[in-house]
Amino acid sequence: MNIVLCTNHFPPFIGGCETVTSKLVNYLAERGHNVYVATRRSRSRNPRNFPSIHFIEYLVGRYQEFETSLNKVKPDLIFIYSDVFDFTRQVFRYKNLKRLILAPCGANWFYANKNYVNNVLYRHSNKLDRIICHSKHNPDYKLCSVDRLKNKTVVIPNGVDLDEFKNNTLSRNDLLPNMADKPWLLNVSNFFPGKGQHHLVDILNMLPQKKEFVYIQVFSDIEFPIGAQIEGKWEKLCKMNLNKNIHFVKIKNASREKVVGYFNNSNMFVFPTEKEVAPIVLLEAMAAGIPWVAADVGNTQDLKGGRAISAIRDSRYHSVIDKRVKTLFAKSIKEMYNKPSLGEQGRQQIIDELNWEKILPQYASIIEKNA
Repeated sequence: MNIVLCTNHFPPFIGGCETVTSKLVNYLAERGHNVYVATRRSRSRNPRNFPSIHFIEYLVGRYQEFETSLNKVKPDLIFIYSDVFDFTRQVFRYKNLKRLILAPCGANWFYANKNYVNNVLYRHSNKLDRIICHSKHNPDYKLCSVDRLKNKTVVIPNGVDLDEFKNNTLSRNDLLPNMADKPWLLNVSNFFPGKGQHHLVDILNMLPQKKEFVYIQVFSDIEFPIGAQIEGKWEKLCKMNLNKNIHFVKIKNASREKVVGYFNNSNMFVFPTEKEVAPIVLLEAMAAGIPWVAADVGNTQDLKGGRAISAIRDSRYHSVIDKRVKTLFAKSIKEMYNKPSLGEQGRQQIIDELNWEKILPQYASIIEKNA
């Protein structure tokens, strides 16, 4: 089968979307399919590093060139991962469309442009083979649960690779030898709008000040200038406002091995993000067996081994991290820190449900239907 997976960003860029799509396309290629990734052109991408798949690289705004590439491939299936894919609306009208699967990933674009829900999603619902959501708690599931779509909507969660965590042998002395004897609170997130790293300054300052601890921020550079701007504001906040007993450490563009090492060696994962669909970083904290505290976003209600802090939502369905929420975060961090064994509940859930060995076949059963 000729399969085209459409996503704005793909490795070497790093993030949850990139993790899911790379796992999926490599799995499908291993099953004998001809897999093409349609994604934005990137100078840093070397197709030779992806021997099992092909690329349709495009420039934003040039749909005709993209369509010409599709016509050459003659896809049996187009899989759009995220409704903010640059050509989602055009693909619905693609004249040679055979099968279409959509994973809205929060349906951010549809919620921001609600007139297109009727004009695109509902009007062309007959063209959709399946809609994949990552949780029943996400806004995209609500959008796709209407009568005309509910029989086409399925839930497939995200997952992690357990062996990656079990086989990592890095110690604290390998990672931060000068801080090895202090408690580590970890956040792993890139500086996109809404990721909430700046909220951690207020939250961590509410913790008891008698004991020193380390706040570790792991992140990678992103293509957009906004990333550097948010990073700069966050770093300035940390330097000016964090209590003296809090040592903050920037870990930028680290290898995957080291990122997993930080998960395995931290005492807790803290995640005051304002928006998520199915955050893989929480699953990674669970795979490492450490407790977590996160805003009640995405599928956190489905996850074990930590605590989700509820917050009111704004018009974009983003959590509002106000003083009440920050206070609850600080209180929960203190409580979770004193219950390290709680992390084992999260790890068991990863073993039982949320690993790629169990999840990828769920995708295959849908994609290969009637193939």
